[in-house]
Amino acid sequence: KRFAFIKIFRTESLPIDSHLPLSPSPPRKRVKIQIMDNGYHQLNNIKEEEFIKNPVLVRLMIQALHDLGYEKSAMMLQEESDVPLESRSISVFRKAVLNGDWKSIESLLPELKIQSPENLRHLKFLLGQQRYLELLESKKLEEAVECLRNDLTPLSQDPKRLHQLSSLMMCLERDELLAKASWDGAGGQSRHNLLSELRNYVSPSLLLPERRLKTLLWQAVKYQQTMCVYHNADDDNIDLFQDHVCDSNVIPRHTTQILDKHTDEVWVIQYSHDGRRLASGSRDTTAIIWDLNTMKPIHILKDHTKGVSCLSWSPNDGILLTGSDRLVRLFDTITGQCIKTFDYHKEAVTTCSWFPDGQHLVTGSKEEKYLFWLDIRGKEIKRWVCPNVIDATVTPDGNKIVCGSEVTKILIYDLRKDTVSEIKESDQIVSLNLSADGKTILVCTNLELHTWDIEKKLPQPLQRYKGHKRERFVIQCCFGGKNQSFILSGSEDNMVYMWHRQHENLIQVLGGHSAAVNSVCWNPQNIFQFASASDDHTIRLWSANKYSSSDCSVNSETNGKNAEA
Repeated sequence: KRFAFIKIFRTESLPIDSHLPLSPSPPRKRVKIQIMDNGYHQLNNIKEEEFIKNPVLVRLMIQALHDLGYEKSAMMLQEESDVPLESRSISVFRKAVLNGDWKSIESLLPELKIQSPENLRHLKFLLGQQRYLELLESKKLEEAVECLRNDLTPLSQDPKRLHQLSSLMMCLERDELLAKASWDGAGGQSRHNLLSELRNYVSPSLLLPERRLKTLLWQAVKYQQTMCVYHNADDDNIDLFQDHVCDSNVIPRHTTQILDKHTDEVWVIQYSHDGRRLASGSRDTTAIIWDLNTMKPIHILKDHTKGVSCLSWSPNDGILLTGSDRLVRLFDTITGQCIKTFDYHKEAVTTCSWFPDGQHLVTGSKEEKYLFWLDIRGKEIKRWVCPNVIDATVTPDGNKIVCGSEVTKILIYDLRKDTVSEIKESDQIVSLNLSADGKTILVCTNLELHTWDIEKKLPQPLQRYKGHKRERFVIQCCFGGKNQSFILSGSEDNMVYMWHRQHENLIQVLGGHSAAVNSVCWNPQNIFQFASASDDHTIRLWSANKYSSSDCSVNSETNGKNAEA
């Protein structure tokens, strides 16, 4: 019965995938909704018939049976219920499109009851375009010219598209036409694809959206997963026979390994992109590259003279970038050798990050006024006046640099447009972390964690997360888990804090460290593992209880301490 609630969910503006077609629904009367502990909504004293009428459900079932190939069953249901899938005029229109009966289609257009002149114009253009291409395919050039001149030109508001269509007349062979038009011909799927496009302009009550029942089921499942605060599993095992509920065992919350080779505070950690190695930087002046299969150090990088405050893996994991004092170093992750040293900064480096091409990087310092864009050889591409660079990162497309600056400003440098935009934070910025899609920036401040949309640049944060403690130290945060559904942060009270990203719920406070937790990082290839680094000189690996230690790359026969107990 949960799936029958999809209409009322949409009425309440709850999240549903925006790319899926939705039928407009009439206003519903108010109902009492009770929020339950597991995150679901219970509708009290409401009968299904009040928001799902039987004829609508029968039409969805008939369509689903057709989609599954059960034609006889679909006909039997239609006869027994006396509910047609669609009206006779719509059925004739659909068959005319699939048969290419363009003359009949023109007379059937009034039956579609399209109110918007703009929608009607778009629909006619799509029909005319298909007819034009089929005439070219059949070598009927005179009729094609007439169609282009009399049918398409008056309807089009895009001269570029008309020019593209007219240029197709120069195609001498059918294969050339199909290739240039990105079209598979009248005998292919083009008419079926056309019918799918036409559905966008016809009321869904007349011409049902494709696979509508399956779409509703999928939306219901995704909604349940969204409302589940512990959802952190693959979608391969979707069960329609029961409501979706995850327990906390799918969340990494148990320490399974302690790495203790550092001799002083561990300031920063980062997984390699393949998830097989972990890099750590410490006040003890070393950076360590760990093998997560053996839990042993692969390399202990001792070239630094002061603490390692920042580090970053190159996109192919072949080079590790480190910042220590005023210097930025590049280490070969296979040999452990330092291959480059850059000394552009006059004060301690606070941030370093790679561009996705692996040939450029950005660095900055909190105590000086410049943000540097360099190539891998050390050549300066550009510098920006950017006082007090706290943290900086590059979007996955390489087009933007997002920088925390001047205590409370998030600066966004658009490299294509050569512009700088600004988001104003309400409190001191401590660190930044960019989402995998490059659209959202997570900001750790003194009091809260905030997420901001760096494209829309709204005046208020998307979400706020409260609970962690921060007064003196640099505390780092990150996205993580399935679809990056969780927010993770260190804290000065020795704890690791975890929130649900969308609902802002604090769902875990994890103890184990004996001093401030400076850095956290979620394994990009293993949704059931993350790491934390602390002033207690250790790094802890956390895993989900439901999954074995082998799934989380844990090996007890190592130099690290196994903490399964």
